[in-house]
Amino acid sequence: MHPFALLLLLATTSPPEPKESCETLRRNARFSVHFERVELAKLAQTISDATCKTFIVSDTVKGAISLVGPENSALTLDAEQLYAAFLAALDVNGLTVVRQGRLWRIIEKPRARQHPVPLLFDGAPFPAPEEVVSRLFHLQHAELEPTRAVLAQLVGQGGDLLAIAPDLLLATDSVANLQRLEALLKTLDTPRAADVTRLVTVRHADAADLADKVTRLVVPKAPGRTPETLTVATDERTNRLLLVGAESLVTKAEGLVAQLDVEVPGDGKARVYRLKNADAKDIAAALEGLTQRAGKPGAPGATVTGDVRITANEPLNALVIVASAGDYRSLVEVIEALDQPVRQVFIETVIMEVNVDRESQLGLSVHGVAGTSDVPVVFGSQPTGAPSSLSLKSLAGGAGLLAGVQGPVLTGVSKALGFDVSAFGIALQAVQTDSDANVLSTPYILTTDNKEAEIVVGQRVPFQQGTSSAALQSLLTSGNSAAATTLSSLGSVSRERVELKLAVKPHIGDGDHVRLEINQSAEEISGQNSLGPITSTRSQKTAVVAQDGQTLVLGGIMQDRDVEGVSKTPLLGDIPVLGHLFRNTTHKKTKVNLLVFLTPHIVRDASDIDRLVEKKTEERRRLLERTYGGTAGYDAPIDYARRRGPLSALWRAVDREQRRPENGGSGELQDTLIAPGAPAP
Repeated sequence: MHPFALLLLLATTSPPEPKESCETLRRNARFSVHFERVELAKLAQTISDATCKTFIVSDTVKGAISLVGPENSALTLDAEQLYAAFLAALDVNGLTVVRQGRLWRIIEKPRARQHPVPLLFDGAPFPAPEEVVSRLFHLQHAELEPTRAVLAQLVGQGGDLLAIAPDLLLATDSVANLQRLEALLKTLDTPRAADVTRLVTVRHADAADLADKVTRLVVPKAPGRTPETLTVATDERTNRLLLVGAESLVTKAEGLVAQLDVEVPGDGKARVYRLKNADAKDIAAALEGLTQRAGKPGAPGATVTGDVRITANEPLNALVIVASAGDYRSLVEVIEALDQPVRQVFIETVIMEVNVDRESQLGLSVHGVAGTSDVPVVFGSQPTGAPSSLSLKSLAGGAGLLAGVQGPVLTGVSKALGFDVSAFGIALQAVQTDSDANVLSTPYILTTDNKEAEIVVGQRVPFQQGTSSAALQSLLTSGNSAAATTLSSLGSVSRERVELKLAVKPHIGDGDHVRLEINQSAEEISGQNSLGPITSTRSQKTAVVAQDGQTLVLGGIMQDRDVEGVSKTPLLGDIPVLGHLFRNTTHKKTKVNLLVFLTPHIVRDASDIDRLVEKKTEERRRLLERTYGGTAGYDAPIDYARRRGPLSALWRAVDREQRRPENGGSGELQDTLIAPGAPAP
């Protein structure tokens, strides 16, 4: 007989209205069914037309299915019975259906647990027996792992059973098999005889050693019957035993512990404790006081009672402790409290200084000669700082506006005085000096809590320290300029530090408050003279409290100086207007504005470090842009040319979900969508 499929509508119905749904039309329909080796896709289309369900069939799922009645006759079924028969036929062929939204996917049973099947909780009704679902069972009395081992032997092919501590089982299988597991679980999950729980403190021995002895000795393995149960657990931190079981066994175990837990003189055991965060030398020093008080009976606050020796091992950052079990446990409690992760503090300091200097100088010197050549009268005025009118060569080394005029040289007077003297002379110098300085220093440093850190940035500058006798002799026999040169060349010179220094010690308190002990100083070269550089120093030492990320003003100075100096000839320099010929005027105006800011940042984990690195890298990039122009390169932490970014991964996930048939998409290339056809009248 050639394979065929027959589906007859036996119940007569009235012609459907245009708006009637498929479910309404099939509600009272009955079907005569006879299938022999029908292809899965064709059978799924027939079932879809009869049940108004839409199926997804992958090209990888193939097979021929038969569904016949007794003696190869046809079956008369309603839509619900027909769907149940279809699921049973799929189950025989190793297939099943999994709900995906409003659609149903036909897959191999071993792959069912890889799909998002419906999850049922305790008390929820089961769907059709052949469907694959997940059921969450909550154990009330039975132990988790032994129960899972028993039920795992009954899980069908392609099913799964997962134990979730402390008392949950998640089973994925067909509904029929899950109903079997539920019935068996009701038998297994029954209350046992009442157990008692006792907590026993071990004072001298090691709790783990006693637990092993109690487990082996208290419960003998009697053949031929099931022994009573006793569970012995150890709390190593408090050196206690937790006994759970029958009251007789618990009482017997308590007696055995009391006999074994006795003090043994000289029972010291060497143990190694590896520190995770703290320094071994610091912890050993902190515990020294405890071990010293141990030898004094009744010492207040003593936590150890015997002879204890503690040695710090620096290469391993560990403590070697020789002590009894009880003393070791007491020390471990103290060590664990001290060995805590140390937080770090990133401290940013900004030093802003603005210096404005304005200096003007006006100097005028004059001279003249009267009388005869035999009795010359030389008069003149040369205020301090003004150029000499006797020799215009003095103007060569000046700055600013320079002007001068001289009369003819008087031979007789020149011979009498030993140098050239002109009949008259005038020398003028007018100079103004402007100096603006805007200094911005931003030292920053990373340090751990309660640890002092220091950053120093500077240079070594030569300073004149003294001179030799030869230099002093040259000073007496040469001019001022030559003397200065001689002093600098023959004198002793030392190199001194001119630096910016920041020393800080942070203390992190509650509520993310940071107390900072700060010692900050800044030195710089502010000028130069014939003897060497002139330095200025600004320093402060203080202690402040700031919130995490809060900016504080540590200190500052605002200075405004206006100095006017006059060098003049007495009486003549006071004459109105004409007095300018006999005086030298200097006017200097200085303004200084200095502010010091500080901002602490608590570093809690690696992500805070990453943010600081990116922030400082970005600041450097902006500095390069302002200085050299263009855009400086930046190496991203992740190479997105080789690795997808988070937005790309999100877009791919959304696109993949939108392509799924249950979401209205076209499905994958190997999927075939089978939907109900037009309902027959």
